[in-house]
Order: sequence, then C-alpha cells, then structure tokens
Amino acid sequence: MPSIQVYLLQRPRVLLDGVQLHFSYKKMEALLYYLLTEGQAERSSVIGLLWDDADSPQAYQNLRHALYALRRELGFPFLDSSYKSRLQLNPELTISCDLWDFLQRKDLDAYQGTFLQDFTLRHAKPFDEWREAWQVRLHDLFLKELGTQAREAVQLGDVPRAIRLAQRCLEEDPTDESMTVLLMRLYRKENQFVKASTLYQDLARRLEDELGITPLKETTSVYYEILNTWNNAATQTGSDVSPMPVGKKQPRKLLHEALDRLRSGQERAGALLLQGEPGVGKSFLLEYARRLAQEQGIRTAMTSCYPTEQDIPLRPWYSLMMQVCAASDTSMAHLCPGLIHLDGSHGTPDVLAIQEELLTALAQSAQQQPFLLIFEDIHWMDPASLLVLHQILRRLRNERLFILCSCGARPSERTQAFLLEGRQDGLLEVRTIRGFSPQETREFLSLSGLPHCSPELADKIYAYTGGNALKIRQLLPALTEEAPEAALEKKLEQLLLLRLNNLLPESRQLLDLISIFPEGAPFSVLRSVTGRSRLELLCICDDLERRLLIEEQQEGAESIFTPTPPIRPLLARQLSRLTGRILHLRVADCLEHLSGLPEAVRLEQCAYHFSQGGEAEKAAQCRLRLNRLPASHSSFPDGV
Repeated sequence: MPSIQVYLLQRPRVLLDGVQLHFSYKKMEALLYYLLTEGQAERSSVIGLLWDDADSPQAYQNLRHALYALRRELGFPFLDSSYKSRLQLNPELTISCDLWDFLQRKDLDAYQGTFLQDFTLRHAKPFDEWREAWQVRLHDLFLKELGTQAREAVQLGDVPRAIRLAQRCLEEDPTDESMTVLLMRLYRKENQFVKASTLYQDLARRLEDELGITPLKETTSVYYEILNTWNNAATQTGSDVSPMPVGKKQPRKLLHEALDRLRSGQERAGALLLQGEPGVGKSFLLEYARRLAQEQGIRTAMTSCYPTEQDIPLRPWYSLMMQVCAASDTSMAHLCPGLIHLDGSHGTPDVLAIQEELLTALAQSAQQQPFLLIFEDIHWMDPASLLVLHQILRRLRNERLFILCSCGARPSERTQAFLLEGRQDGLLEVRTIRGFSPQETREFLSLSGLPHCSPELADKIYAYTGGNALKIRQLLPALTEEAPEAALEKKLEQLLLLRLNNLLPESRQLLDLISIFPEGAPFSVLRSVTGRSRLELLCICDDLERRLLIEEQQEGAESIFTPTPPIRPLLARQLSRLTGRILHLRVADCLEHLSGLPEAVRLEQCAYHFSQGGEAEKAAQCRLRLNRLPASHSSFPDGV
C-alpha cells in the first residue's frame, strides 16, 4: 500500500507516495473527501448528498460508477469490503490527514485555511451546505483552540508562542476583545509598545466601523497603562541598549552616527531606510535605534504598516501622531484635526490639508526637542502616507528630525518609485540588510544554546536558511533533540514539504521542470517549453526565488535557474519516473528547434534530455553532431 497524505484544511489535495493525484471528475473526488471527513456513511446518505436531483436507480448507478472509478484511480481498495449498505474506509490503509490531526491532536499547524477551500460542486446543493456547515464548525473550533493554547503558553512562560497564537487568532477575528487585551499585555511585557498601542487603535476603529460601539472600559484601562509604562521607559536613564550578539555592526554604526548628528544639531541627520528579507534583523535595528535615542534624550515615535491597512489613507500617520499627542499631553483635534475622521464617515480625507498639519506639528516638535520618527515595513504603506512622507523628507530636511524606515526586499511599484525618487534627490539613504555569514551563523548557533554544534551541521543550516535568523530559530527545537542530525533532516523535510504543498499548480509544474536540468535551466528554454509570456514566467520564477526554492545565476545575458541545494533531492524523490521521462522529452524536442543558444550547449542538453527520456538513438545523434563542432562553439556568448 502506498503512503497516503490528504489535505482538507486548505485547497484539497491527495498525495500518493508524495505525488499529487488528479481526479477525473469532481463528484468522485467529493465522495472521497466526504468519507475522510465523516469516517463512514450509508449509501443512501451519499446519494442524497451528491445526486439528490436524480431518480433512485440512476443515483445508485452513479454511486457505483464513482466508487469503481475512485478505486481505479487510487490503485487499491479504499473501502472495507465487509459492509454492503454502508461505506467505510479500509482500516488497513495508512492515511495522514490534516483534518484528523487538527481534530484528534489539536494540531493548530494543520489548519492552513478553510475546509475544502474553493472546492464546489455543480448541481449538488446538499454537498455545498454540508461543506459550509463543516467550515463554520471547524473555524469556531480553531478560534477556541487558539485562545486555549495561547493562555496555556502564557501560564508556561512561553511568551513568543503566546504572541504567535494570539496574533493568529486576531487575524481570524480582529474584533476578539479578550484576545486583543491578552496580546497587548504580552507586547507590553516584551517592551513592544508601538505594537500594543496600534493594536488598541485598530480594535477601537473596527468596533466603531462594524458594530458602532467602543472598547470595554477594562480594555481602555489596559491601553492607558501601556502608554504610561511607555512614557516612563522613555524617560529612564541608563545604558540598557544591548547590541545584537552577532553581526549588524555596520548598520548599528550608521545609526549611532545619525543619532549623534541629530542630538548635536550641527548637521542634517537625514533619513535612512533598511531593506531586506524578513528575518534578517531589520526589526531589531529599529528597536535598537528607538532605545538608543531614548537613552540620549531624543523624542521618538514609532509605527508599523500592515498589509490589511494599505488601502486606508494615512493610517500609519494616525498611529504615530497618537503617540505624539500622548507624549505632549495634546489632543489630536488641536495638533492634527484632519486625522480624526479617516474612516470616510466625513467624506474623503483632504490629504493635502492633513499633510500641511503634519508638517507644522512635526516642525514644532523638532524645534523643541530632537525627534526620531520610525516607520516599520513601508512596503505596506498606503499611497497617501508615502506622499506625505516624501514631502516631510523634502520640506523638513533641515529640521532636527531623523526618519528611520524598514522595507521588504521586493517592495511594490509605488514603494520602489518612492525609494528611487528619494535617493535621486539625496533625501534618503538606502542600506541592504543581509543574513548572517557562515561564520556568524556558527556564532549565532553557539549563543542560542548550541555551543557544540558541528561545523558540518552549521554549514548545512546556513545552506538552508541563507543565514536568516528567523529561519534558524525555526530549526532550533529540532537541534536540541538527542539526535540533532536526524531531527534536523526531518524538520527540514517537513518545512520543505510545506513549501511545496502551498505552491500553485503552475509554480509546482515549473519547479519540477527546472529540477530536471543538471546544470540549471536557461530562461529561454523554460519560455519555449512552457509557452508562457516573458512577464508571466518571470513572475512565477520570482515567487519561487522568494520562497528559497530556486536560485538565479547569469551566464552572459541568459538567466539560469536551479533548485536550491536543500530542495533538489526532495524534488527528485517526488518526481515519478514516467513524469520525468515526459518532461525530458518535451525539453529535448524543444531544444531541437530552439535558436539563440550556443550550438554546443543546445546539442549537449539535447543529448542529455533524449537519453533521460529513453530515446538513446536520438541522444547518440546529438553527441555525434556535438563532437564535430569546433571549440569556439562551447560556451554562452556575452550577447546571448
């Protein structure tokens, strides 16, 4: 019997020995999902669910046909043959199912999305009603279990896990006030005051917009307690600014120099943007700068941008000015009245008028005391906020004001335009923040409680994570087990499988295609084989590269794509022999008629792919033609 993996808490999929099964028609597929969910069912119940519009003889015939076809496509008996009127799964099958993991083991990681997401049937209303009822039930269970496990984590002192669970709960239900209070208190415990205050402001806005009510008195009291704690922390003296234990020396030096200029007032402090992938230390550097500025008597205000708010005009500025008002004991109506009604209830906000109010308020604050403004994740910033930020960079450039921002490695087009214009005008300095080097990775592992981690194991971790601190931390639990090498391999494979399973079909197909090229897949060949446009293919490649599944190299003007080292062996194991032969022959047929590649490269790859596809005679013909070529045809020319 093959190993069977079933995913129902997302877009449904069935994998046999790691290879996805594609069903020939949807009611047969629905039948399998129904049995996996319910465990067993009377034949009459299944008929009422899937063929309620057919007469009884026809409906029974449809069921028999579906059962026969399902057994044929699975390749093994999936029902217990001892039952006649009842359908029940074969108890001898070994099935791994995310729904079972969630219901039986309370595994929250198994809940990756809506039950049977995007799976519907035509002319089967009872099935859709059954699916929707399960969706509601499972979502309620998920929220309840998130809350339970978050509070258990708090009791156990596992604050990072409690924060993650509370955040996920609020992603599902942003108006859950009790969970909001829990997360605010956790943020306060971690001195993440910006996030705590922003959380309250988001809750207040949502409750007003959706329900027409205000937060409970107890919730508001917690908010003001956090503001008081924040203000007290800002006035405390003493050197409690701890540097990151590994790396980041150069960006920290830049921050020290900028804050020294800001405090002395002798020259313009300017603006600095830290750009990089998630997990490379941008958030640490922002918090480091905030605490360092507070220690030096510099007023600070910090806000974050969120993907759910990128269509809300000026939302980051509202959060930031709330802090300015609290610190100066001034009302928003006095300092910046235009920001009070951003929900559209009083018409479209007058961005230009609000911009002038902000310029005046910030200029006045900077004249009284040096001022540091921090914006986290501006790649999610709305267009109006970017416009205001650019004007502040330009018009307040000579004030005692330093602006510090962070941004993802692949920002949106509007954010790219903002960065380009800021750099060209000399208003903004952009620095790329990278992950640890191999040596820094070894140091980080040692400081994380693994002083005896072997160099070979550390290098393997670096190869998988690229020195990304966040990804390294995800692997730490596996490294503390008794057999770290085996545990790490298992953890890596689990993470890689999760990445592969979350790919869209077109991305997975391209990844499989790239994996059959031993020396890397040229972009021109991929275009020819897939028939996709240049832009469409670039978008898919970019997505795979962001997921650390492929790497890009340049040979002349040709882009060459290869799977990343950790993913290549897993792809090779998952790709069936028949599928591999088909892909090799498609590539070989394409290469035979493709122009633009060096002739030697084209013939060498033709020979390889014909050979792997089982066409030995054609492979031999290609090698014969290759041997007759002069040496000058052996590489990519610069102009290709």
